[in-house]
Amino acid sequence: MNEPITVVFVAALPLKTSHAGQIYAMMGFVRAVSSLADPGLRALVVCPYAAPDWGDGLDGGRILAWTGADALAGRLDAPTPFEVDPRRTLFNINGLNPACRTVVARLRKCGYRWYETSHGEFDIHRFRKFPKKFLYCNFLSGVVRHASGFHFLSLRERRESRLLFPFFGARKAMVDTVQVQEVASGGRPPRSDGDPFTFGYIGRLDIRHKGLDILVKAFARCLCRAGKGPRGRGCGAKGLRLVLVGPDWRGGEARLRALAGRLGVSEWVEFPGPKFGDEKRRMLESFDAFVTLSRWDCSPVSVHEALAAGVPTIVSGRNNLSPQLSAAHAALVTDMSVASLERGMGRLLDDPLLLSSLSANGRSWIAAEASPKAIGWKLADFFRRCLGQ
Repeated sequence: MNEPITVVFVAALPLKTSHAGQIYAMMGFVRAVSSLADPGLRALVVCPYAAPDWGDGLDGGRILAWTGADALAGRLDAPTPFEVDPRRTLFNINGLNPACRTVVARLRKCGYRWYETSHGEFDIHRFRKFPKKFLYCNFLSGVVRHASGFHFLSLRERRESRLLFPFFGARKAMVDTVQVQEVASGGRPPRSDGDPFTFGYIGRLDIRHKGLDILVKAFARCLCRAGKGPRGRGCGAKGLRLVLVGPDWRGGEARLRALAGRLGVSEWVEFPGPKFGDEKRRMLESFDAFVTLSRWDCSPVSVHEALAAGVPTIVSGRNNLSPQLSAAHAALVTDMSVASLERGMGRLLDDPLLLSSLSANGRSWIAAEASPKAIGWKLADFFRRCLGQ
C-alpha cells in the first residue's frame, strides 16, 4: 500500500510580468493534484516572495496551505504548517535561478527530495547554447544533478533530455505533461458575414521572443492578396485586421506601431492593451485565428487558452508543443519566416473547412491532454516514483 505523501510546490522567484506564465502553470498543477481528491496525496504551496494575502484569490481557495514571505527563512526541520517527513515529502522546484539554488541547498542539507519542472530551461533548440547547458546541468548544478526527477511541459523536451543528461538521466524519474487547461464551455459566438477576418495575438509585446515583427510583416502581405478570403471577402479595405493584445515590453508597442506605419498597414493593426479575466476571454473568442510565432517557447498559456476556446491557431515550429499539435492536427505549424507565416495565414483565409477542423481538433486535444484529472494521475504516479514508492 502506498504511503500518503505531501508535494510542496515552491515558487522561488519574484512575482513579475515575465514570470506570470510560470506561476500560472504551477498553480494549474496544484489544481490537477487537488482534483484527484486522493487522501494519500496532499498539495501545498510555498511562495517565498509573495505577500501573505497574495494567495487568497489566486486559486479560488483550492490551495490547502499557504505560507508567506518568511516561509523558508529558517531551518526546514523546524515546525512548519505542513508535514516535513523526508520519506513522504517531495518538493517541486520551478526554474534554476539563484533563489531556487538557495532553497535546494537547504532541502539537500535536511535530507529532502525534490524534482525540477522545466519551463524551457532544458530546451536545446538554440544549439549555440547547448555546450553551456550541458556543462551546467552535468557538472555545475546541484539542483539538476541531485534532483529525484524531471517534469517537462512537452514531449519534445523530454526526448531531447537524453542528449542533455546522458550521464544520469536514465536513473531519474521523468514525466511530460502539457499545462492544465479546461475546454471552454459554450463555444465561440457566431460570426457575421460582414465582420473582418481577425488575426489575434495575446501576450506581452516582446518582439524578439514572440516574433511579432514577423507577424506584422506577414499580415501586411496578406492585406495585399486581393480577392482572397472566406465568404467572398477581399483582403483589402475592411476585410482583415490584426489585434495585438498585451502589455508593452521594452518599447515593443512603439516599435510595432512604427513597423506597421512603414508597411502602410497601421489602419488595420490594433493595440487594445492588456486584458484580463472575462474581458480577455471575450477578446480571444472574437478572433477568427490566433497566431503566436515565438522564436523559442516552452508551453505558452495563451496557446492552451486559444485551443480550449476553439480558436484556430498558428504556432511556430520552435514552440516545444508544435510536434504534438501538428500530429493531432490541432494547430497549423509554420517556419520562422514571413513567407511561411503568410502562407499559413492565407490557408486559413482561403479554407473554411480547415478553420472548422482546427477549431474542433484543438478543443479535443485540450480535453484529452490538458484536463486536470488526466494530468493529475500522471503526476501522482511520477511523485511516487520520485520517492521510490
